[in-house]
Amino acid sequence: MYFAYHALYSLGATEVYQLKPTNDPETEEEFQALAYDSPNPISWQDYLVAVEVVKHRIGVQKIRIYRNKFLTETDWIMTTDNTNSIQNIQEWVVYRQSLRDLPSNPPIFIWKNGELDITQMTLPQQPPIIRIPAQQQAP
Repeated sequence: MYFAYHALYSLGATEVYQLKPTNDPETEEEFQALAYDSPNPISWQDYLVAVEVVKHRIGVQKIRIYRNKFLTETDWIMTTDNTNSIQNIQEWVVYRQSLRDLPSNPPIFIWKNGELDITQMTLPQQPPIIRIPAQQQAP
């Protein structure tokens, strides 16, 4: 992911030249060496703020995709047939609600090589499925 490209455009750049995914500047000197057109000069500090805004926006989008995947994969649990046969259904209700809340209350984003590293982030933990024995299930 190249955050510099999105950050520069968000700050008013009209053209960004020769920027590759691995070219995000990490120092002010690297930033000053970037080739871009802008009607107004872009400062290193403004650039750093814009990169954080871009990272947050992209992180929330990726979290939403993650959330949708896990909600879809667990929709079957919330059907009437299953809610009557799962002992810890309330844990599943809480888990699914915490997934729905992720975009508005995202965890701290962990980036690795320009990509969001979901495996290193604190996310809701899926509970186990604990079935009610057949003889105890509600009719």
